[in-house]
Amino acid sequence: ATGLVTSQIPVGTSPNALQTIGTKVYVSNQDGTVSVINSATDTVTATVSVSGSPFLGTLIGTTLYLNKSSGATLINTITDSVIPSSCPPEVIVGDGPNRIYYINNKIYVVNGTDDNVAVLNSSDLVINTIAVGDNPLESSQVGNKIYISNLNDNTVSVLDTTSDMITATIAVGNEPSRSVLAGTKLYVINAGETTISVIDTDTDAVVETIDVGNTPY
Repeated sequence: ATGLVTSQIPVGTSPNALQTIGTKVYVSNQDGTVSVINSATDTVTATVSVSGSPFLGTLIGTTLYLNKSSGATLINTITDSVIPSSCPPEVIVGDGPNRIYYINNKIYVVNGTDDNVAVLNSSDLVINTIAVGDNPLESSQVGNKIYISNLNDNTVSVLDTTSDMITATIAVGNEPSRSVLAGTKLYVINAGETTISVIDTDTDAVVETIDVGNTPY
């Protein structure tokens, strides 16, 4: 590694997320497209039109479920094309979807504006909607549980996907946002203050609060 930029690859307007699948990199662009890059040649091999504002997605088999402002678009990663209308390419899940998980043959979509989590079955049908806290913008999967940071009410909702129920609501710091797992501890950034809350994922309780620098994010 030289620490130098080796190439610059033109993609769509305002790219905001990328995801690696094998030797391909899928770049979500705010102009309603997804750029597909061959990482071996560093060239764009396809531009997929998806409409809306695509964000992060999750891979299930060879299908990329891509979050958008009001639902999800399904992309076939073999052909790099939207799955045709005979198998509906858009699934309406709620308002403001921002994270998607595939656990135990079900799909979980966190809807930031609707304050809930939509649960889909293997036929891409919404079978349940689970209420969480106010403005869930970030979340992390830990085994069969999803820890959802509720930005506006300073809590973390714990969703047990074996029962599809909220099993705990944990009080943390001001404006919880991103989180990362280390061992059995989940470190939650409190963006509205200068702390990180440490949650023991065995007991789902805060075990430590760590002071950090200004405006963590």
